[in-house]
Amino acid sequence: MRNKTTNRVLLAMFIFFISISATLVVLPLIKPAYAISWLEKLNGSSVDIGMWLITVLFGLLSIKLRKPVLKHELYCRDRYFIDREKEREILFAFLETGNRDDGSLFFVKSGMCRGKTELLQRFADDVNGISGSSSLQNKHRRAKDYSAYYIPIHQLSEDILQEVSQSLCGDNSLNTYEKVTIYLKKASYRKKTLLLIDNISRLQSHSATEMARGILYRNPKLKIILAITEEMATAKPDTLTPPLFGEMHINELAKVYNRTLSPRAEKEIVRISSGIPSYVRMIFQTDMLEQSITLSNIEDIQRVVENQLSRIGNNNLVANYLACLKLCHGGNVTKADLLMLCQASESQLNEVFDAALAREEIVDKQSFILMDGLVAQCCLKTIHCNKYIYNIYHFYQSKDPNSDIALVARLMLPDSLPDIQLNELLKKKYEDGKFLFFANLGNLEQNNMLCALQDEQSLYNSFRYYYLSSLLQLGEYSQAISALDRYEHSSFYLPTLRECYSPAGFEMQYLIIDLHHLSNQFTIALGEIETALSQSLPIKQEHLNRLLYLKSHCLKHLGSQLQEADQILAHLESKELHSGFLIKVLYSRLAIHIFWGDMEFDYGTLIQCLEKLLEEGTVEWVHAIWHIAQYTWWKTGRASVALKFINTGLETLEITRWRIIYDFYFEKAEWMRIQNDEEKDAIHNVSTILSFYEKAINFADENQDINLACCARLGKILTLFPECSQSRSWCREQRRIVDNEFVKMEMAGLEINKAYAEYVKLLLSTTLIISKKPGNTGISRDIRTEFTTDLLLSD
Repeated sequence: MRNKTTNRVLLAMFIFFISISATLVVLPLIKPAYAISWLEKLNGSSVDIGMWLITVLFGLLSIKLRKPVLKHELYCRDRYFIDREKEREILFAFLETGNRDDGSLFFVKSGMCRGKTELLQRFADDVNGISGSSSLQNKHRRAKDYSAYYIPIHQLSEDILQEVSQSLCGDNSLNTYEKVTIYLKKASYRKKTLLLIDNISRLQSHSATEMARGILYRNPKLKIILAITEEMATAKPDTLTPPLFGEMHINELAKVYNRTLSPRAEKEIVRISSGIPSYVRMIFQTDMLEQSITLSNIEDIQRVVENQLSRIGNNNLVANYLACLKLCHGGNVTKADLLMLCQASESQLNEVFDAALAREEIVDKQSFILMDGLVAQCCLKTIHCNKYIYNIYHFYQSKDPNSDIALVARLMLPDSLPDIQLNELLKKKYEDGKFLFFANLGNLEQNNMLCALQDEQSLYNSFRYYYLSSLLQLGEYSQAISALDRYEHSSFYLPTLRECYSPAGFEMQYLIIDLHHLSNQFTIALGEIETALSQSLPIKQEHLNRLLYLKSHCLKHLGSQLQEADQILAHLESKELHSGFLIKVLYSRLAIHIFWGDMEFDYGTLIQCLEKLLEEGTVEWVHAIWHIAQYTWWKTGRASVALKFINTGLETLEITRWRIIYDFYFEKAEWMRIQNDEEKDAIHNVSTILSFYEKAINFADENQDINLACCARLGKILTLFPECSQSRSWCREQRRIVDNEFVKMEMAGLEINKAYAEYVKLLLSTTLIISKKPGNTGISRDIRTEFTTDLLLSD
């Protein structure tokens, strides 16, 4: 893909020639007293003109021969690709849209083996104009402004940016969004660039989305399409969900394979394959269709795979090893490793290819063997895995003892091997930030495949801590809560609240309490905190401080005991705390007193203390400027100033994996809405404001954050209220939404949110025109109007 060397050689030669030409012009003009005769001869105009002609001709030639940093490649090598014109039309339409907000980011989501890869590869070839003639290419001429680059991601990669860097330039030098942006500007001579990033797992989706937004933030001439493997994905304006194969698609595929199908056979193929493109293709590549009795004797795709395994006889060992490797590894397997591990030959591997159980792919001159995830699952149902896993473990243990695959294989085996300090290995992986690794282990554990954990209680509890904590780090709160519920009902007990006195016991309990807090179950979290604090055995002061802070945080969210929350924070402020913890205490107190409108509180001293402690770019700094933005607005009444603080925070958050970015999207929408209310003419486009609310709602709904979701939904209503309030049907529909939110908040005990919902319901009921007074609609989760405060006090 890279042509930098060629370009540099051409540039160097051009500089050489132009230097000679310049010398021939300048030196004779100097005319030194000691000039020698040969220099005087070179003053002839014929020589000067000749050299300049050579230089100009070489310059033009170098421009003509110069190549972009990245050359266009042929990505789709699938000669059986069915032209999914409808889906490709949607992708072309995405390129036609303007570069605004999230208009530069698009998603392709579906379950495994739905043909996302082939679709994206073919679309990249369409855009680059190397896939032959196409009516779509001729129709969408603006697409010719783009250069498209397809980038596959390893599904266990913790750093998506690193994967992008490896694909683009072959190393990890593009380690910031700024460097990626600069590189892509040099990548092609076309005006714009399209990145198609494929093979992203559900757990990687947040990181990939944040990375894409981080790059787009710096390059307005860039478009990005993310392909995410996600079951039950829903179609949205910015999301394409490729459909299953129907009989029409199967007829098209039959023509490519030169097959003639009866109507009965078409229906059977749809039934057996469940409409999954990979399975449809596999049926066409098997000998099933040659049977005179058609397909009616086949119950499901499992039978098709079993038939193919029996057809290749002894060579099915290769397919079985490949399926087990995929189970342990989750990614592509190198051809050399596979052949060495199963001691097979090239011809045996080719038979597996012929049976459509796997395929070969060359990436950066290295050969990988790929097997579809669903095909691998079918293969695994036909074998006893232990003997394969045992050999895989020993093979990779001798090759690289620290590899992920060796550890996974070890955990899948019964505890019959010598102890290799599994706890220390797991701890090391966690400290190295291998969160996706633990998420994958969690899936295996849920299916009872991690045999080594079943007889070792302490090891199992350590694993559960690393797994739950990894899910929190990945922003998968909902999945973590489901896993916790499963653990609480398992035969292997979790550490009890009485074990908080030990460091390991405390960390596990704190994690569980934090999970309840993050899922907005504040009452449960407070009950667990009280139980931990009431134990007779003393706990460390540091642990006590953390529990007290979390207690105040939960009380602050509930809103009914703000005075007690402030007292706890004041008590903590008087203690010797490390700077990061003290910052959290200070900005939490700031939020409470702003909400009260406390004119006697010493805000100046508190903010001065914060400014001394804060280090720009840290997570504490981001949280603090959020609250400082609220304080600034409260003092000045100018939303534009608060919005500057929020935008400053977003610049940092766009290049991190911190989930608070979704809170900042909500806050940005709030301040944009408030600023529109402050001004005579709207400054911010309503659709832009709503798009930021939607980002927050999508994340909140996925992770059961009813607090954030409620505030964002109410914010959307207030945004649309000035335009839609005269419509009785719209007001009725919004009141229904508000009533639903009120019930949720009442069940969760969130008093501030209940008051907020009451306020919005009052506006809808009376259909009053919103006043232009600053703050009348500026209600965020920490700034409420006098109306909201009065409702709380009246309770």
